[in-house]
Amino acid sequence: MSNISQLSDAELYGLGQHGFAMAMQLLRNRDDAADAVQDAMCSAWRKQTSYESAKGEIKSWFLKIVRNRCLDLIRKRQRRGTTVPISAAIEPADANSPDSAADQDGRLTVIKAELLKMNGEQREIILLRDFHGLAYGEISKVLGVANGTVMSRLHRARLELRRRVNAVCTSNNAADTNSAQSKSDEHRTQHPPEEQQ
Repeated sequence: MSNISQLSDAELYGLGQHGFAMAMQLLRNRDDAADAVQDAMCSAWRKQTSYESAKGEIKSWFLKIVRNRCLDLIRKRQRRGTTVPISAAIEPADANSPDSAADQDGRLTVIKAELLKMNGEQREIILLRDFHGLAYGEISKVLGVANGTVMSRLHRARLELRRRVNAVCTSNNAADTNSAQSKSDEHRTQHPPEEQQ
């Protein structure tokens, strides 16, 4: 593909969906994310001749534009002192999606919640690789860092996410065990065993 004008409607829609997901993950605000993607799409259209297919997929080129627009909005917020409430920046799984089946034990919910608590650099690299499916080379172009840096940052970010998720799951399991023990103790107190004769 030599430029964005050659994409089909479905391909443009898919590109926009990836851009919106990334913008939501960075900005945590639906209106700002929509604005960022619209601005990025207009910018991509105006600068379509700057895309070089030899340097990577059009998706990574577009996500870099979206990311830069999001970073501009974040800097603007910081200058104004505007705060944005933390919301579900990673969209909850649709009830009919395959993700909903994976979420039955709550692990996916924990992963999403812990991902939101991670610092921006770690969250961003996990999202680019594991949620948007970009290759290391594409991530290096989006972030403007070397391939080796992508690999080491991703490794550290995944370790941190694993640590966080395991800590939550371990504490939840301990709470469940304590709750079950309390209910058992309460039941024995209310219903003492009958004495044998």
